[in-house]
Amino acid sequence: MSRVIPFRALRPGKQFADQVAAPPYDVLNVEEARRLVRANPLSFLRVEKSESDLPDAAGGDDRRIYERAKENLETLIRKGILFREEREAFYLYRQQRGDHVQTGIVAGVSLAEYETGKIKRHELTRADKERERTSHIDTVGAQTGPVFLTYRGREE
Repeated sequence: MSRVIPFRALRPGKQFADQVAAPPYDVLNVEEARRLVRANPLSFLRVEKSESDLPDAAGGDDRRIYERAKENLETLIRKGILFREEREAFYLYRQQRGDHVQTGIVAGVSLAEYETGKIKRHELTRADKERERTSHIDTVGAQTGPVFLTYRGREE
């Protein structure tokens, strides 16, 4: 079994959670994201899909997208919308769509276990999307969205 570890999350205060919460960046096109961001300037889409803030963004290779994401994250922190937890913790995460509900934990995992193959790679990732996410993480200095892992339980 892979090791999971607690971490100090950067998260919104309760009074801002509804405004910061946003759909995943990859389920919206740029125009849909722009509409949501115009209606809600605190939306985390301004970090996760920051091309919604750039009227002429050229796509994944446009470095301005990642620089804007970093600026937008720093603004949310500076304004006190997001804060860093004082202690490491695990976080519950629940998604619901219709009657289907799935619940998990948000935690850190070992990069070494990923590199050695103990944590298996998703077989259908696209190289261009991997580069975009890597550029986003490197520039912003944070993993701003969850990476979903599953665990096959043992029968006992």
